[in-house]
Amino acid sequence: MSTQKVLLLVALLLSAIDGFPKNKETIFYYDPLLLNNRPFNYAGFSIISRGMLTVVAGNLETAQTESIPFRVYLRRNGKIINSGASDITRSLLVVDVASVLAVAKIGDDLVIEPTRKCDAKARRSIKLNPHLFNFNLLSFIGNKKDGC
Repeated sequence: MSTQKVLLLVALLLSAIDGFPKNKETIFYYDPLLLNNRPFNYAGFSIISRGMLTVVAGNLETAQTESIPFRVYLRRNGKIINSGASDITRSLLVVDVASVLAVAKIGDDLVIEPTRKCDAKARRSIKLNPHLFNFNLLSFIGNKKDGC
């Protein structure tokens, strides 16, 4: 009978340990930003970019994704710009990037910040460049390859 009591006690202890809330962090399998439901292209993103921005967790390949609530705002010279859609107080699931970039200037940072602490790894800050500098102007110089 004492063996049964010990086993019962162990089972109760294990269930109590599993029952405690855990500080779970969201797992991101890739970059969590999507622009128009496609992976975010940092190299092609500029002050004139357009599209719907979302932040997701999960695996795109298996279509098991979860939308993450986030804030989006501009930062200029270390100061937050609260104008138009650049608003640190609103929590969003999707935002039209053009509405945020409407008040942006070259050199500003576009900040995408998840509202939940467990999603903090998804925070991104993107330096806004003019469209002209997104291209390699010297790409014609380089190694010539056969067939080119």
